[in-house]
Amino acid sequence: MTTSETCYESPIISQSSSALKWGLRVICLLGTMAFMSAIAGSPGPPFSESATLAHIQKLKETKDEIMPGDTIPRRLRLADSLYALAHFYNDQKFFEKADACYAETFAILKNDKSVAGRSARRNYAESTARDYLERGDLAKAKPYIDVARQMCREDSTQKEALPSVLTTLARWQRHSKLWKEAESSLLEALAIRGEYGQEQRGELALVYLESCQWAHADKTIREMEKSNYADSSCLFLRAHWLRATGKQRESEQLEAEARAKKAEELEKQKNSQ
Repeated sequence: MTTSETCYESPIISQSSSALKWGLRVICLLGTMAFMSAIAGSPGPPFSESATLAHIQKLKETKDEIMPGDTIPRRLRLADSLYALAHFYNDQKFFEKADACYAETFAILKNDKSVAGRSARRNYAESTARDYLERGDLAKAKPYIDVARQMCREDSTQKEALPSVLTTLARWQRHSKLWKEAESSLLEALAIRGEYGQEQRGELALVYLESCQWAHADKTIREMEKSNYADSSCLFLRAHWLRATGKQRESEQLEAEARAKKAEELEKQKNSQ
């Protein structure tokens, strides 16, 4: 097979990429939820656009640094609410509204020197970058990635998030076809994550598959398959590798197995909520 025949994003690799993005999205959202729970004391009620808009208006109108009966600075409550609204609008594909709320969120957090404020800014910057990546807007994603990466490099309170931020950077580099740069970012993240770097290995496999480095892809997928955290994304990646190396029948059989396993995983996730 020639490079032009094999280096493309097939339906299989789209599925594996989707599975990996789902995993990364869950991790990022869990991080956001953990942060919000930490500053709020307990999980809040289900999201409501109207209630959130009303709460934002109330927070903007008051002059108190801390609202009566609360212990969290008003600016952080306001940033949280604006970010939640931005994320809601983004999921609903109201992109102009989402962008306006993202901008307002970071305007509030930009000069916040508190640990909580810096954590929110870094966490929301990475999550916002991922939202833009899912939209396919690489230009808007990059500045948010840069903010998160710089904070992880320079702020000791944020350094534990570096592997996640590097993974997001690598996704941007992969979509930009910067294969060497993406590989470097992921290898750095893996050096930190070690055996727990399943998502990073998945992204690295995608880099190798999309740049036609079949031997490297095979090695990386094998590492994923041996992991205690192996899931449907491993099967999708292996199916693509099989197809790219001329094993069409085996690829189709494994893809069917991967789809069934992914359905089981989604059902399990739904039942656990």
